[in-house]
Amino acid sequence: MTDMVRPNGLVFTPDKRLSYVLDTAAFNIPGGPHHIRVYEFVGNRYVKNGRVFAVIEPGKLDELRVDEYGNVFTSSQDSVQIYATDETYLGKIFVPEISANLIFSGKNRESLLITAGHCLYALDLNIRGVQL
Repeated sequence: MTDMVRPNGLVFTPDKRLSYVLDTAAFNIPGGPHHIRVYEFVGNRYVKNGRVFAVIEPGKLDELRVDEYGNVFTSSQDSVQIYATDETYLGKIFVPEISANLIFSGKNRESLLITAGHCLYALDLNIRGVQL
């Protein structure tokens, strides 16, 4: 992949057909990219047809995860943002500090842990995260 400035984070859809990657250049480059790109994963070896999946506003994204339905969760400057596989924006989980890292946790990966500022936030959800 050479179509990103600062690639960071990598997840696959539950069926392993798509891969999402963050471009987090906005951390270091004023006005730089702050979006999620999606790629088709071919033959467990190659990616193709990369495109912008979602531009994250406000920027400062750092982490992404996928749930059992393929919905994409990403950290952002004011929240955790959620997008459906068809690129539909589903909403935000507001966090009082800039969110950084995310992980699904718990016995069935039904809790979302969020690091932000000096805190660790935990939310119980009605969905399960995909195991990495």
